[in-house]
This record gives sequence, C-alpha cells and structure tokens, in this order.
Amino acid sequence: MKPGRVILLLLLSLVARAGPVFAWDYFGHHVVGAIAWEHMDPSARSAVAALLLKAPSDSDLPSLLPPAPMSMEERQRELFLKAQGWADLVRDELWPERKAKYDHPAWHYVNHFWKEEAGGPRKLEEWGTLGELVLRLDEARRSLDDRSRDDSERALDLAWVLHLTGDVHQPLHSSARVTSRDPKGDRGGNDFLLDDIEAPNLHAFWDSILGRARRQYPGEAYFAWVQRVADELTGKYPRESLREELSRESADEWSREAAEIAMSSAYPDYLTRGAAPPPRYQDEVFDEASRQAALAGYRLARLLNEVFTSVGSERPSTLFAVSPEPRSGGSTGLSASTP
Repeated sequence: MKPGRVILLLLLSLVARAGPVFAWDYFGHHVVGAIAWEHMDPSARSAVAALLLKAPSDSDLPSLLPPAPMSMEERQRELFLKAQGWADLVRDELWPERKAKYDHPAWHYVNHFWKEEAGGPRKLEEWGTLGELVLRLDEARRSLDDRSRDDSERALDLAWVLHLTGDVHQPLHSSARVTSRDPKGDRGGNDFLLDDIEAPNLHAFWDSILGRARRQYPGEAYFAWVQRVADELTGKYPRESLREELSRESADEWSREAAEIAMSSAYPDYLTRGAAPPPRYQDEVFDEASRQAALAGYRLARLLNEVFTSVGSERPSTLFAVSPEPRSGGSTGLSASTP
C-alpha cells in the first residue's frame, strides 16, 4: 500500500476516535452496528470479523481493523462498526480507482413515490420505484449465504448487507414526495432545502439526527459516544417491544415501513421550506429515527446470527426472505434520487 494511502487511513481512524465524522451519516451507521453487535452471538461476531478481513485489499475494508494493543474483541468490534459505513467511505473522490470499482450510488436508496396534496390523504403511488436499495440488499443477502462464492466476494456482500440494512431503515432513503413544486419527487428530501448549516436539506437532517440530537461530550471517546447513544435507543425501544416488526423479514417490507414514516412524520404542516426546523421537529425526528435504528440493529443481528453460527462453521440461513419482484419505474419519467 502506498504511504499516502496509509496516512489517509490513519487520519480517518483518528477522526473516528476523536470526534464526529461526516455529517444514515457514519455516526448513525455506527450506532446501528453497535446495537447489532450487542445482540450477536460471540461465535457470529468472530466469524463476521474474520470474513471482513478477507475482503480485497484495494477495498480498504481490512485496513479498518484497528491496531494493537487493544484486545482482539475490541478490535473486532471496532472493525465491525467501521464496516457499517464502508459503502459511504468508498464514495470519496480522493481515491478515484476505489470509487470507480466499489461505489454504487443507486444502491443506497429506493424511491417510493407519494403525493402531497392539500387536504388529501397521503399514500404510496403505483408508479414504480427508482433506486436499487431493495434489489441490492436482497441480492447481497443471498450472495452472502452462498458458500460457493469466494470469501473475498462474500466479504463485500457482508459489507453491503451491513450498510444497506441501515439505509433501508432511514425513512428518507425510501421516499420521494410529489407536489406541484416537485412533480418528479423531491429525491428523498434532498430538494427540500432548510436554513441549517449542519443539514442544508431535509434528507441531511434525518441522516444526521442521532448525532446532532445527542452530542458528543467533551473528552468522550468516539466509540464510547456511539455506545452511549446505542444504549439509550435500546433502552427506549427494547427488542421485545418490536416483536411484530421483527416478524417482517423482506427488504421490501422494511422500505415500505420507512416510506410510511416519511409520509406521516417527515413533512409536518409546521415545517417551513427554506427555514430552520423548530426544536420540536428535532425531538420528533429523533424519536422516529431512534426506533428505526434500534429495529435495524436487531434485524441485522438476527440475520448475522443465522448465517454465522460458530467459530469456523456456518450454516445456511432461513432468514433470506426474498422481496417481491421490484416494479419498474422506467416509464414514469420521474427523476432519480441520490441521497
């Protein structure tokens, strides 16, 4: 590896340890990972970490393993948490070859279109969808469970499962509101601008809500901050309270759940376009996002526990529920979103 690449990776590691990273947002993905880790079997943890280290070196996934003198369990946990955000890390244009090979922008979202009309009901439209999130998450889940694939390929499948499970639970990764102002959809809130330095649009506001609503304490280590917020979320929404939701296993069901939240909660009447969201909006968004992040973590842990059962041993999973065949949105003329 070139010296400059090593230096950049070290800097990224230091940023992750010292404070917030980029404004789900790396922090949001790390919180989902922390919740999943706490609900994974020890054997699944070890097997997942071992597989991540078999990813191609040019993907930089193996480089996310922190160095000693941390314990092996601590190193594996940090690798797992960092891997949640790998699919966003490879978007970095500083490394064009890595970006060209591994970045897939359309995989991060699926637009369920819905109308916003004064006095009318909000409902999903049967226009089809844009974006490949559901399709690619299903594909990665099946590929991860395919023992005939090379471990280096399955490591990438795993990284995508980690990341896309988080993305599909962020409501604005599954939504496109259609209005007279946005007749082709608002691209998951990206076109709904806000007067907010940290979050210039509605999508960014939802992406970054977990970290902005629960700031890092002075002197608090980065991953201690992640764990503190994860503990708060699981305390507020314990797994037993989400029993009905956890019975739903397909990515399409998960994305439709998220779209319903976007319709009911993302665009309240009091939210003004081009203005700063009032404090009550942050509280309401944090509550919805907290539940979604907890649910994502529980679902991810269950999936990984099924795939990775004991150290050095894996068995076929029963949890790869296949989503319905995606409806094509190619004839709608609606614009794609890139959250």
